[in-house]
Amino acid sequence: MRRADGGMLKLKPGFYDVPAAVVTTHVLCYATIVELCHFACISRPLREMCEQDDVWLKRINAHWENKLNVTPGSIFPAANFSDAALATLSVKELKQVCAFMHISASRFLDKTEFRNAIAAVRKTRSFKRAFGMPRQLKFKASYVCAELDSRRTVITEDELCSIEWAFFFKHNPHSFKSIAKFHADGHFTMKPWPMPDPESLSWRRNSETGVVQIHHFPGHRPGRMSNWGFTLQNMHVIFVQNAPGFNASAYQNALSQEFGGHDDDEDVAGAY
Repeated sequence: MRRADGGMLKLKPGFYDVPAAVVTTHVLCYATIVELCHFACISRPLREMCEQDDVWLKRINAHWENKLNVTPGSIFPAANFSDAALATLSVKELKQVCAFMHISASRFLDKTEFRNAIAAVRKTRSFKRAFGMPRQLKFKASYVCAELDSRRTVITEDELCSIEWAFFFKHNPHSFKSIAKFHADGHFTMKPWPMPDPESLSWRRNSETGVVQIHHFPGHRPGRMSNWGFTLQNMHVIFVQNAPGFNASAYQNALSQEFGGHDDDEDVAGAY
């Protein structure tokens, strides 16, 4: 491992006499991801310390604090967990994974039933993933897979319908705000309406591109913001994923910074 000046960094002889819990709590829990990777390359004992759940839970709590679609202090249920990682999940966490996989788990009594149901779904259903090989540690798996998923711009119908959307006119995001909802039965609502006497509107989604069409209006291409929230936009308007404690000024400023002056969407190069 090299110092900033290019020289080699050597550990003092007594370093390994320090209890692992002290190193984990007072050093590794405050390291960045890059630093953790460097530490893990030094020796097997340090690698084992870097693989502790406490270390990755600390990173989750710090990095996910202001992010959408993830919950600090919790797992990322869409993560590619190995069988060993699934064995470490609590009942609450197993329920989160089952909910993501649309598994009815209300009658399950113990962890084995949850894990068997998850394994059965994995064999019979193909989940599109870009998360690589199954990961052995639940919080490391959650951190890595959530980071990868934050780059996904193609939105699913479940996500589209579960999100409450803030609506803005793109040319002047400070002029108007409305709250919109895509319903699972195919109809679209928005309050207050930005047009007089609105007719009942329907929506449909292209399963390959994720582009969302509302009535006869130009299609809306999905994207992501820096807080991992979803957006839908065309050349005229933009929908932004709403969040608890919605702050219109903050969203309007974010829109001005991230989308202001751009009529064209970014390429969906990172779509899965």
